[in-house]
Amino acid sequence: MKKFQLYSLVIILLLVLSACTNNHESTTKSPAESFTYEEYNDLFSKMNKSLHLPGYQLVESTSNKKSMIAIDNELSFGKREILTVDGNQNSNLTQERLIYKSDDSSRYTLLDIIFNDEYIGKDLLLWPQQTDTTTSIGYLKRYDTALLAYENVLVQIMSLSENKSVNPQEMEPLIKAVTSFLKDQ
Repeated sequence: MKKFQLYSLVIILLLVLSACTNNHESTTKSPAESFTYEEYNDLFSKMNKSLHLPGYQLVESTSNKKSMIAIDNELSFGKREILTVDGNQNSNLTQERLIYKSDDSSRYTLLDIIFNDEYIGKDLLLWPQQTDTTTSIGYLKRYDTALLAYENVLVQIMSLSENKSVNPQEMEPLIKAVTSFLKDQ
């Protein structure tokens, strides 16, 4: 009986300690804690004015270029027919783009900033690993992408080159620049 009590006490103690040392951010946030659409627009404006990628210059932005994108309703799982917050014809677009050109003009990096009305968290969601196919086929070697979640905003980072390979060592500083910028907001 004493062994059972001792084991039970040890198990309870371990459970309590593991709960106390959980450092992972909870992904359950109320909509009030996510970016509003206006805050998303402000974030994009700040990125457009102040986000610097090492070795790149901003060459184009969708700022002040408001054009709605009509889609087949099935493409959005039946949610909308236009890529706006509510799916109706208005200026509340859910995506913006920044285009950067490398200082040596050998690469372009596109940042897509996407509004989502659901909280996702803060995380690097996608950075595909190299495969035999991506390292052996010419045009696939000249492309890399990553996807970040920041609250309820997604940021896709896509780097392209016409004639030069893009490797993870070149992508990492771009991802770091974006995450550092977002942390400071």
